[in-house]
Amino acid sequence: MGRLQDITLGNLGVLEFTFDLCRKVADIEGDFCEAGVAYGGQLVNMHLADPIRKVYAFDSFLGIAQHNEKDIEFTTSYGAGNGNPRESNGITAISLEICKNNITQLGCSLDNFVFVWGWFIDTLPKLTDEKFSIVRLDCDIYESYVTCLEHLYPRLSVGGYLIIDDWHLSGCKTALFEYFGNDKYREFVVDEFLGNAYLLKNE
Repeated sequence: MGRLQDITLGNLGVLEFTFDLCRKVADIEGDFCEAGVAYGGQLVNMHLADPIRKVYAFDSFLGIAQHNEKDIEFTTSYGAGNGNPRESNGITAISLEICKNNITQLGCSLDNFVFVWGWFIDTLPKLTDEKFSIVRLDCDIYESYVTCLEHLYPRLSVGGYLIIDDWHLSGCKTALFEYFGNDKYREFVVDEFLGNAYLLKNE
């Protein structure tokens, strides 16, 4: 996984965290998806875990959308955001071309991936009959998590895993708590060192 780590914002442990969960859903219906793909390292990682499935990539490829007051860490670091879900704050602005080039440089065919370009609020409501066995969310801010949970979690098959990359961020945790409620929220398995968590969908 050394070459993958070069195009992944997280460390090797974050790659292994996702890879291991992808390997556990061999008998579960659905493709894989990631919302917030950056350089594409996790896309390749998921493909290598199960080369048969398609990997959906949801991203604006223009950067993270504007944060709001619930995104405490972003406000502390960058000042107040205007909360516009269709405006980039300029962070992690990796183009679609760079992402695709990274994937092909690692020897993967783009035919294995489905790229959905645009802001989450515009693209996710247009999904039709897609089903997923892995939903990986790396979308950083509160409003993006709200939108992704609303439109992607219902498409996650029972027995599949919801993977959260930003457990360490306030906006992410607030969105998760609001969506799932206290009891379900407590079912997340958390790796505090990695800042990652997962939830097995059991109903």
